Amino acid sequence: LIKQAQDKYKGKPASADFVVGDTKHPPIADNSADIGMAVNAVIYSPDAVLDALHNALKGGGKCAVNFRVYGNKFNEPFYSAQTEKGAKLEDDELAVNGERFKLKVVNYATHADLPQLERQVYFTSEDDIERFIAAKGFAIDKHRKFHYPSPDNKDNEVEVYTLQKPVASTPQ
Repeated sequence: LIKQAQDKYKGKPASADFVVGDTKHPPIADNSADIGMAVNAVIYSPDAVLDALHNALKGGGKCAVNFRVYGNKFNEPFYSAQTEKGAKLEDDELAVNGERFKLKVVNYATHADLPQLERQVYFTSEDDIERFIAAKGFAIDKHRKFHYPSPDNKDNEVEVYTLQKPVASTPQ
C-alpha cells in the first residue's frame, strides 16, 4: 500500500510522507502526525497498534483502522477456510484499563500454507471494538462497513473506523 501511494504521488506536489514501521520501534515521533493508517494491523496486536497511533498523532489528529469481527456471518467462510487448512481457533482475552475484551484467535502455527502468520486476533462484537477504542483514548469520528472479495471468501466484511485523538485541554 505504501508503494502504491508513493507511486501515485511521485513527481506531484504532495504534503505527505509515507513511512512503514512497527509498534516496537515506531518511526514517528510522539505527537508529530496529523493522520495515520493501520491496514490489517490490529489483528496482530490491537493494544500496541492503537497505542502507537495514539502516541504518534497530534491532538485532534485522525487515523483509519480496520477490524474484522469474529461471528459476523459475512466472515464465516474466511474462518472456515483457515481451519480447513489446519489453523486452530482459540479463545483469548485482552485487558485494557480495567476492561476485559473477549477475543477469538486464529492460530496459524499448523496451517498448511501460512504458518508464518502465527496468531491473528479478532474482537467478537462491534460493541467490544468500540469500548476498546474508547479505552485506548480515541473518539470515533466515523464507522463504515467495507466488503471485499478474497480467495477464501467472496464477501468479507470489515469494520473501518476513523478515530480522532482528543485535543489536550490546557490548564486554566
